[in-house]
Amino acid sequence: MAGRSRQTIKYSIFTVIAALCIWQMMKNLSWESFVEGLGRTDWIWMGAFVLTSIIALVFRTLRWRALLMPTDPSTGVLDTWDSINVGNAVNAVLPGAGEVVRTALVTGKKENYGKSFGTILMERAWDFLAIAIILILVIACGSANVKSFLSGLFSASAGGHGFRIWPLVGAVALAGAGWIVFRLRLKYSWCGKVAETLEGIPGGICSFFKMEKKLLFCSYTAGLWLTYSLMSWTVLKAVPDLAGLSLADALVITIVGNLATVIPVPTGVGPFHFIVMSTLTVLFGVADETGLLYAVLYHESHAILIIVLGVISYIRKSFLKQSAI
Repeated sequence: MAGRSRQTIKYSIFTVIAALCIWQMMKNLSWESFVEGLGRTDWIWMGAFVLTSIIALVFRTLRWRALLMPTDPSTGVLDTWDSINVGNAVNAVLPGAGEVVRTALVTGKKENYGKSFGTILMERAWDFLAIAIILILVIACGSANVKSFLSGLFSASAGGHGFRIWPLVGAVALAGAGWIVFRLRLKYSWCGKVAETLEGIPGGICSFFKMEKKLLFCSYTAGLWLTYSLMSWTVLKAVPDLAGLSLADALVITIVGNLATVIPVPTGVGPFHFIVMSTLTVLFGVADETGLLYAVLYHESHAILIIVLGVISYIRKSFLKQSAI
């Protein structure tokens, strides 16, 4: 019950944040200009966005399967694809829950759950590395206003002692909770199940070092982030007032957009739109309506795609499960 209360409080707080972001965006917005911009959207480029998004999901599938192979060689590409799609759809409603769901779907075996979840943590580590590399490239090759914007963004994020202390406090709290679970694993059955999962996580994290084709895995990661950047670029091309921006500019928007998704807001509406709109306005001097149009086209098109693919994958897995009975 306490766990549910904490989840309710957490989602309530982030929902308030989303509402504040939406209010901040809407208060001075000209809807006539927004609708006019929507009418001038190039839907052929939006079709290219959808195609690029699917290619990105293929790269994610191949990369995750490569990490899963050392722990469970029987994992199929289609099963991995379906698990990611269903997890993405769940994340659209309950941020963070999708990772748990896709891990459960791809394993189907409790003894492999911890290891499979560990591979997701390894995925996240490689994504952070990719963001760092892209950030360095953008700062090294970007324009002066891009450099100053990103430098200000990250210096502001790292400012103050609180930012340095809270990750340490969180790590200590997690370590303490893990120690308590292991101490009580023989006394309480649920602690035993959690401890079993935790014991498997290091094996999943180390799966990268057990892979035979590490270079191929790195290629999947590079391909994934290239397609992420192309997704941003295709939407820029779809909006006439932004069509002159380059792929390097799309890299900046990709970084900022991914940072915005860290805020676990149900459906993702609010922070992403506000942060991306503000980035386009500050960096490239476009109108608020144009920045919001970009954010809406990107976010809502992608949300519809992942929900449709999630439903299709869920139906397929349910059908296969019934056929096996």
